[in-house]
Amino acid sequence: MTKVYELLQVRVSGRYPVRDSYDRSLGIYSSLGKAYEAMQTSIKKEKGWVTLSEILCYIIYEKRLDARPYAEEVFIHTYTREGNLNDEWFVADEDDEEQINLKPYYGCPKEKIRFKRGDIVEEWCGNKSYLSIVATMPNTTEDFLKAKLRWEESYKKWGHSTPLFEEKRTIWDSTNYCYSVYSLGEGDTHSHPFSPYLFAPTRKVPLTLKRKLEKKLEEMNILYDSPKTN
Repeated sequence: MTKVYELLQVRVSGRYPVRDSYDRSLGIYSSLGKAYEAMQTSIKKEKGWVTLSEILCYIIYEKRLDARPYAEEVFIHTYTREGNLNDEWFVADEDDEEQINLKPYYGCPKEKIRFKRGDIVEEWCGNKSYLSIVATMPNTTEDFLKAKLRWEESYKKWGHSTPLFEEKRTIWDSTNYCYSVYSLGEGDTHSHPFSPYLFAPTRKVPLTLKRKLEKKLEEMNILYDSPKTN
């Protein structure tokens, strides 16, 4: 399979808790290394222009050629505005000729969990960036093993199984590599952002907003009687 590497820069404007954002392509490259070098060159220029504060992050998408619409992305790398690795994870199965299957998810190593419950984060959602608070973290490899036992017991109890489970040993896919977070607003404002799109705040968070988010998490916890850990 032939791949290309597209480099995006994500810029933001406005104030917390919701900022406008837009991305622009900085080129398509033949390797991850070349895309990374182009990112570093861009960062040096931004520092010279004193515009680094307007940047939220950089993203490198690994994309397959000759792909169906919306099926080209196979791997995502996100970086902070200073060029440090933020997170990276697979999206789709590179060997899937039909280009319809996401990659199976067997949990992630504990060391990849970057945020904990109650942390204030910035969630990139395309044309908006939301200040949010973490409620739960991605399932780890230990969580997967526990879930696998539950699935097996359920299948035995009801006397059936599924080809998907038998072949890939999981009913989770790459979209399960996500957090659950709450933003400010009326009612249930929770979302499940893909982990690579979650960042530490790039600006100082006012204490008033921090307290409001903590109150939001507490209210939702009471409403749904959710556990304090995954």
